[in-house]
This record gives sequence, structure tokens and C-alpha cells, in this order.
Amino acid sequence: MIDLKKSIEPFGLSYLIKVLMQFPEFLRALILEDFCDKMTFGFSNVPGPRRPFITIGKKGQSIGFIMPVGKSIVGSFSIISHADVVKMAISMDKETMHTPTPIIEYLMENLDEILGGREWRNYGETRTMN
Repeated sequence: MIDLKKSIEPFGLSYLIKVLMQFPEFLRALILEDFCDKMTFGFSNVPGPRRPFITIGKKGQSIGFIMPVGKSIVGSFSIISHADVVKMAISMDKETMHTPTPIIEYLMENLDEILGGREWRNYGETRTMN
């Protein structure tokens, strides 16, 4: 993970996708169709900044993102680290699963076991906005 955080590869892929998105729709669809049709579930782990963003003199407490769901992708896990905090978002296509609650509950039970109890769940909630 440390090597990836120091690598130019995530930026290169990000800019490649930005360039592809500028192509005309018919060309963009042809290029991305093969890639998108092979995916059924998305997982994205973004190494975020180690220090909080400061905007107009205020320190940001968190950032996040959600992977888009569509085409053949029926759901996704999106994970981002920011200032020593890890955030996760889970999204599902409602035609596939009405609510992601069962997945979230299963994940939380296993995280409780992995991290040694439920105490970790409220970590960071007492922080105040500066």
C-alpha cells in the first residue's frame, strides 16, 4: 500500500479515464463496453491524504466517495483512508438487493471479531469541527 501511495500509477489511470470520457459517446462506449461487461461487482480502495484538508481556514473532518453502479455492475464497496480514519461505503442496485443492510451487518460482525470488539465502531465520533 505504501508503494501505491507513492506511485504515479493511480494518477495516470485517473487521467486516462478523464481523457476517455472526453471521447464522443459512440467511441467511448466501444472502448469501455468490453471492460464494463466483464465486471459484476466493484471494489475500490483509495489511499487518501494523511493530513486533513484545510479549506478557508477550516480543517476537514472526512472525505468519501461512492463507486457508480450500472451496466453489469450490481454493487460496490468503496473504501478511503483520510487522516488516520478509514471510511467505507456500500452500494447495491435495488433490482439486485433492496437494501445492503444484510451485507453491512455481516461485515460489521466480522470487523468486530477482527478488530477485537465493538469499541472501535465509535472511533472519531467525538472529534469536533475546527
